[in-house]
Amino acid sequence: MALLLLSACEFLYDTAPPRPVLPDAVDSVEIHHGEDIFEPVCVPGSVTCEDLQVRFCAADGMGWNLSPCPPGWGCVEDGVCRQAHPRVIVLVDTSGSMLLDTESPGRMEYGGCGSIEAKGSRLAESKRLFRRLFADPLPTEPRMGLFRFPQRVFVDPECETTQVVGIGRLTGDDNRHATPGERGGWFRRSLNEALLAPLPVSAHEDGRAEVLRWLNGEELVRPTNRACVDDSECTGGLCWQRACYRVVEPELRAAGTTPLGRTIFYVGEYLRHSVLIDGRPCARDSDCPSQGYRCGENGRCFDPLGSCRLNHIVILSDGEDNHATGPTDFFHPLNQARRLRYGLGCRGDFDCGEGATCEPPGTCRPPGEPPTGGGRHGAPDPERLAVLLAYTDPEGYQRLYTEGGRAAQIELHVLDVTDSPDNRLLAWLGGGEYISGVLEHPEAVLRAMELLFDSKEGTRECVP
Repeated sequence: MALLLLSACEFLYDTAPPRPVLPDAVDSVEIHHGEDIFEPVCVPGSVTCEDLQVRFCAADGMGWNLSPCPPGWGCVEDGVCRQAHPRVIVLVDTSGSMLLDTESPGRMEYGGCGSIEAKGSRLAESKRLFRRLFADPLPTEPRMGLFRFPQRVFVDPECETTQVVGIGRLTGDDNRHATPGERGGWFRRSLNEALLAPLPVSAHEDGRAEVLRWLNGEELVRPTNRACVDDSECTGGLCWQRACYRVVEPELRAAGTTPLGRTIFYVGEYLRHSVLIDGRPCARDSDCPSQGYRCGENGRCFDPLGSCRLNHIVILSDGEDNHATGPTDFFHPLNQARRLRYGLGCRGDFDCGEGATCEPPGTCRPPGEPPTGGGRHGAPDPERLAVLLAYTDPEGYQRLYTEGGRAAQIELHVLDVTDSPDNRLLAWLGGGEYISGVLEHPEAVLRAMELLFDSKEGTRECVP
């Protein structure tokens, strides 16, 4: 019988696979009339998972072999290698300057009814760029989400569209360096002022379609027959003059200033509360509502592929923060970028993100050399950079940690509409890519982004 099974396996593989070393459990054999009889320990050809590798039964059924998955893939169930799809949060600058005309920078471009941005504005061209980038599936199938700067939305009944006002920070923001996680707290209650398309929870969705709905240049809201006092009574719609409106087609709009650093902070807090939920108590997988997570035997949520899953923030901006401008401000975008990727304060290299070192007086320094050129407020680059790199958070929130105490590492990339020295630093401190002049050279941006999300370079091995 064993010979028949081995012959079938030789036929399937063209050549016989290497004969496995028998496990210790097979060393004991039955003695029958002076002959050794080996009892199979597994069904030949059967597969399962072990330590994120494929575990398969040898052709003769006398032992198990392990086969590693490719980098960025891991075996979680059913003996199949599965991809650790990267998470990508797109943060689009929605300040009023995004309505500037790309050909005549001194002229604002407004659209028709409802003031949808006109063709040729920075925002319209940015949307067109992202529509091209997300038009076809990327091989790594990243999971997508969309943020904007905080805005308050009103209904324009005559045009059946909306109007927006930039508000600088989420309603209820108390200026603390950590936000409340409970559902009734101000952060979750007001997050929809900045978060437009959450990362999908279902394993079968990538979120791309929902992101593109906000970038297609079309908008439509319609009245319903329901009365209301505020938006919470309109089931995802808008309350305007005590009547609910249904958002048939949403759209990203521009208005207000540039609270870049604080919005990066909000993205990090959203990831901490709703996406990177390692360590959250659970009784079943459904108690872990974040894609890729499941409930462990210890009653805690975990992501089996968390060791090799990448988290990205891609920022498209045409300027610098005009709220948090001081280098010792926790909400300065440069401090937020370093905090999310490498960390601020540290006791040793072990407290810093991958590649960073803990330098005196106890701050995490990114690897490599900073970009050169430029300067702000009369301070040369080296002097200002030294102040930034020496900053630690007096409230103690030096890095982003999950409930289970796992440090998050988030790469931050910048697509710069202009050519800002601070945005170059932003990408360096965030450990990501920097691309300038994105609207003048869209083909170069598309190639760079496709390489970023498709490349195997930097893909990590999945480890248990």
